[in-house]
Amino acid sequence: MNANDGGWLAPPAALDGSWALFLDVDGTLLDIADEPQSVTVPETLRPDLRRLAAGLGGAMALVSGRTVAELDRLFAPLVLPAAGQHGAEIRLDPLGAVHSGRIDPVLPGLAPEVRALAAVWPNVEVEEKGAAIAVHFRRAPEAEVQLTRALRSLVEAAGGAIELLEGKMVRELRDRHHTKGTAVGIFMASPPFTGRRPVFIGDDVTDADGFAAVEAVGGLAMAVGIHPAIARAPSFTDAAAVRTWLSVLARESKQA
Repeated sequence: MNANDGGWLAPPAALDGSWALFLDVDGTLLDIADEPQSVTVPETLRPDLRRLAAGLGGAMALVSGRTVAELDRLFAPLVLPAAGQHGAEIRLDPLGAVHSGRIDPVLPGLAPEVRALAAVWPNVEVEEKGAAIAVHFRRAPEAEVQLTRALRSLVEAAGGAIELLEGKMVRELRDRHHTKGTAVGIFMASPPFTGRRPVFIGDDVTDADGFAAVEAVGGLAMAVGIHPAIARAPSFTDAAAVRTWLSVLARESKQA
């Protein structure tokens, strides 16, 4: 893959059996919204993803902090292999079951304390996902410093099984045993992903584990925008640039 004049990386010459594609969703495929439920899926994205999945022989997966059920609702009627809740949920086959990993019981017990901390700011939203607790403050940016400090203290007191992810305008408590990197590893050990060169596209610190996982096996990590916790130059300026790039790939796949 080579850089083009537009500043984003050009697609491979052909979509053959050598590639596997892993896609973060919010901030990568979709533009960030003030609230998670307010995101929109552009009309052209679903058919582009469908063509890409077919061109890759099914070796394309969504890897997101959202639940798999949420991903299905967003992209319906398209159903893809998916990892939800940062790898705590895995669906290898679009027609298969969602498998959930074990979650440390300490995590759900922290929800009341997290809600109490967030209640200080009316526009801070707490989202209990099951395998993670997300605290969104995009509509209350003034809460960032104090809220982050309080959540760090809470996680430290909870012990080593829980960690705090400090993403873009969100803080997320999760079981540290499940990451986007572990999800990539599970996919790469299963057909049709096995033996391919993986590409992971993401925009946030929550994607760093996915980047490391693909690079560890000779794959390619592609960052969207700039994040201080991701020490790499961006491959794309924003989600719109990612969608444009995927559209190019989809057209090549259709012509192949």
